[in-house]
Amino acid sequence: MKHIFQSILMLAILATSIQLPAQSTLKKANKEYELYAFSLAIKSYRKVLDKDPNNVVALARIAECYRQLNQIDDALSWYEKAVQQKGIDPLHLFNYAKTLMNKGQYEKAKEWFLLYAEGQPVFGNHYAENCDFALSMRGVKPLYRVKNEYANSSASDFGATFFGQKVIYSSSRTDIPRSNNSSAGTDWMGNAANQLYLTSRDDKSFLKLPKHLRSDIHNEFNEGPLSYSEDGKWVAYTKNNFVEGTRQIPSSGIELSIYIAEADAGGDWNNSRPFDFNGSGYSSGYPAFADNGNTLYFASNRPDGYGGYDIYVTRRTGNTWSTPANLGPVINSPGNEISPYIDGNSLYFSSDWHQGLGGMDIFRAERLAGDWAKVFHLGNGVNSSRDDYNFVFDNNNNIGYFTSNRLGGKGREDIYQVTRMTDKLEIYVLDAKDRSPIAGASLDFSDCSESVYATNSAGMYSFQALEGLDCKVMVSKKGYDSFALNIRSTGKRKTRSFEVTLNKEADKLIGRVLNSTDNSSVADVFIRATDRNTGDKLETRTDANGAYSLALRDNTSYIIRYSKAGFLDTQNAIQTRDGSDKSLLGVIMFRPAVTSIESPVVANPSPSPTTGGPGSIPPPPSIDDNTTIDDSATASTDETATEPPPSSPAIEEGFSVQIAAVYANRKADITKYRKLNSIGNLYSRTEKGYKKFRIGIYATREAAVEAQQKLRAEGYKSAFIVAEDLERTSGVEFYGPPTEPATSPANDYSYEEEQPKVEDQPAPPVPKATSNQSPYKVRLAAYKNPQFFNKNAVEGLGDLEMQSKGDFTIMLLGGFANLDEAIAVRQKAIDSGFKGAFVVIDEEGRLVKVNL
Repeated sequence: MKHIFQSILMLAILATSIQLPAQSTLKKANKEYELYAFSLAIKSYRKVLDKDPNNVVALARIAECYRQLNQIDDALSWYEKAVQQKGIDPLHLFNYAKTLMNKGQYEKAKEWFLLYAEGQPVFGNHYAENCDFALSMRGVKPLYRVKNEYANSSASDFGATFFGQKVIYSSSRTDIPRSNNSSAGTDWMGNAANQLYLTSRDDKSFLKLPKHLRSDIHNEFNEGPLSYSEDGKWVAYTKNNFVEGTRQIPSSGIELSIYIAEADAGGDWNNSRPFDFNGSGYSSGYPAFADNGNTLYFASNRPDGYGGYDIYVTRRTGNTWSTPANLGPVINSPGNEISPYIDGNSLYFSSDWHQGLGGMDIFRAERLAGDWAKVFHLGNGVNSSRDDYNFVFDNNNNIGYFTSNRLGGKGREDIYQVTRMTDKLEIYVLDAKDRSPIAGASLDFSDCSESVYATNSAGMYSFQALEGLDCKVMVSKKGYDSFALNIRSTGKRKTRSFEVTLNKEADKLIGRVLNSTDNSSVADVFIRATDRNTGDKLETRTDANGAYSLALRDNTSYIIRYSKAGFLDTQNAIQTRDGSDKSLLGVIMFRPAVTSIESPVVANPSPSPTTGGPGSIPPPPSIDDNTTIDDSATASTDETATEPPPSSPAIEEGFSVQIAAVYANRKADITKYRKLNSIGNLYSRTEKGYKKFRIGIYATREAAVEAQQKLRAEGYKSAFIVAEDLERTSGVEFYGPPTEPATSPANDYSYEEEQPKVEDQPAPPVPKATSNQSPYKVRLAAYKNPQFFNKNAVEGLGDLEMQSKGDFTIMLLGGFANLDEAIAVRQKAIDSGFKGAFVVIDEEGRLVKVNL
């Protein structure tokens, strides 16, 4: 028995002697793991597993080490062993599911995310939904064409950015030696540290073999990513601790800080200084300049964020920067958001939280009315199941770059070239008189959810348009009339050109159209001037005073045609000569069609016009289903009416007032006309392909004139009188009793962007006014159909202004001396029926509500 006891004791001592080194090795491995020394930790964990193959800590952590080194197959192999062990930390189940996503095994990854959700429902369920999104993206056509750059090396190449027409990026490559043969650029494991390189594109748009950006004197290692201001005078760069071979993501232990310097002509710099808001205990990196270096976006894991790394913005104030502002929960999340890049109203960034394909995915956020409103996934091609980040893009040349560690690359991180598979749209802005290019013309893409751009010295602006673009661009230039250009992309990846001719105010010839029977002004006459040599056409319409203007070329012969329903078409031939006579167009005496046909009278010595046929109609505009056609452009000259309903007085003949017309084969919204039943019976007559809406029938013309005045006061400025009788009954439909319109002019607030969120404050900010007037205005209402606006209700309260925003026209009152005057007028506007009126500040076209 004694011998047996001694034997057992010896075995116990032997086992303990074996465990002690194993425990020591595990402790060492864990320390290396916590220091993000993943390659060293793998060696140590292997020693532990050689002696204890089922050690759950070593199994799970060696798997995570391989995942952080982007060796996904090895990571899966170890995780599959680890998840079979009892007592595994649930966090490793989550990382295992993420590894499955990296491998593209979304169905299986979802199962493990849902298992993790039993203890952590927010994160587990969220990433399970990400798996559903990734599955839904299978087979979806990419919007971008992606190519691996030939300049990539077998090392890490990352963080490409633009410097004029050149490209600068970071790399850990060692095949391009420096003249001083410096070997200082290695980390503690002997891996080469990253440094900056400069290159340009060849004739096939690929990056050439680079050269070192910084001189041997200035060069430092581990710099990048970086960003230059648009003028190339400023540079913001990241000091990084990236380890060659380890993923450049937050969970790998990256530590970053930002430095800012003045750049020289070659992109190098000296005397840089740290960013004001670098901090201890957290990182700041991935800087991105905007507004020519006056605004800086960056990523940071400072403690006031939504979780992990968030994106912040700061603005230059003299020699310092404002306190960074978090971009908010639309952009930032409980996960990590890094590598911002600003392009107009779009912010590109990468996230491991927003619904993606796995790892870091690239997204685009859209800014509306100054706030970040929507986030879009950039789709297949740009994004993969691995890490995709550091996206930059040059719209003018349709080329950009991003970094990815996806399969098929040349090194551990590679730079990929990206081009949009889009239409190239070119807008040419020309002077209407001599067709010379207009440089610096403003192109407002607000309706397209983009910013404001300008034409170049050739009067041209080009951009890449994704399939499905359909919006309106406002083209303007000081001294010229503005023009609204409708643009649409076809998705056929072809170049399309649009030509816009602007009329210079100083060059315009002025004319007027009067009714030949009573010398009254004739509004809304359609006028087309045709160059007899080139066939080029200019079109316009008369205003309420019968006035119009045309920017005609000097020494050119034109045929000018005047058309309006109810009048005889008229043509006038003129020779512009040197253009000095601005009254050359003179006064056209327009003959109503009901009178006998005679030659029209021209009240100036221009050549006598010829007479067109009666009832000629100009081409109608393009309309949607519920768009009202200009009523005067579709009226017949011999209108007759049908028998009114039994409740209407019996009138054998008389007059009605036509207010609108729509295409007969399209559904019309009559709710907006029903309130007019208080003026007269609302009915329609269908003929000649149009449904014409009218108010009547009145026994005398005087009664019809009185109704016409009331209708114009209601906003129907082009309402006109037609003769009606009871013998033609086909195509006539009367509508019910008077009702309120579907959209009340005083309460139409459908345009949400005009009510942006602002912080409560005791006194509103006062920007500098551009004149002696204050910046305050009273916002009355927004209309899809401005005809509903009752101008008379606010007459004398202030200067009436209008702004176009998408499909809406916003009515404003301005011209106030101070805020108190604007507040007083707001109350008067409310008393006049504009119940939702409020005071705003106009900040460069953006209306910001003032909290009172």
